[in-house]
Amino acid sequence: MLDHNEHFYCIAKEGSKISGAEFLKFCYECELEHEKVELEHVHNHTIDFSIKGKEAVIDPIRLREIVREKIKEKEINLILNQVFLQNQIADYGQVINCTYANLNSIYENYPEARREYQFELCEKSIWRFPEKFRNKSIVMLDGPFWCIDPYSDTGYHVVGNTDNQIHATNVGLFPQIPDEFKSLINRGLIKNPAITNFNKKVESISYFLPEARQAEHIGSMFTIRTVLPNLHHSDARPTEVTRINNKIINVFSGKIGNCVQAADEVLRLLAKENTATLPESKAAARV
Repeated sequence: MLDHNEHFYCIAKEGSKISGAEFLKFCYECELEHEKVELEHVHNHTIDFSIKGKEAVIDPIRLREIVREKIKEKEINLILNQVFLQNQIADYGQVINCTYANLNSIYENYPEARREYQFELCEKSIWRFPEKFRNKSIVMLDGPFWCIDPYSDTGYHVVGNTDNQIHATNVGLFPQIPDEFKSLINRGLIKNPAITNFNKKVESISYFLPEARQAEHIGSMFTIRTVLPNLHHSDARPTEVTRINNKIINVFSGKIGNCVQAADEVLRLLAKENTATLPESKAAARV
């Protein structure tokens, strides 16, 4: 975790789904530590108010290292850069399907397990802001706005912009990736991508954050965000862990903060399956 950053939340004066008073009420009700501040980085005439919160953020680079260390420690056979095929299911006692945008790929023989998702081809940009933005996270709430967050300890920021983040969308069993994006998807940080919404993001964000016009585009990351369809009104991102049959557990979750919840649910289903297969006397002893 990174706890040396400063975290600011702003409520837009126009176009926000909530008012400043409503957001403050939420903070008090949830006992979230905060203080009202004047934020020099934004055009204050465009916002209702700003607060500074106390929180930490996940360091994605260090997190990846920790996960690899734990996998090695547990002597888990990690196989990367290979496609898991449906006919391989028979080779394993249990298959935990956590493939996000590709959940339906191994269910050709299990049509009842397939479901439609909404697939969004997203661009996350990495920017270099002026030095005074270092270690500062700013989120503009709550609607078609933006956020900038320190990208590990690189000195850069990862930038999200609701209006200009999604390049293509479809609802179905699989994502439909336009040809011009196929070489960009899931390739990590790409410098000078042939396609980018960087300039559109600058125009959108600079209305609130004028120094966005001074930012340098370091590169972009492209991936498929997967959500349940027809939830635009709430933007809900539920975590669903379901058993498909006695060999397959399906994990649908799109937020890293829910990974422990999802893992606990997988363990619960595995324990339930193991208990169900024990002789009656042993099953009773485990209850």
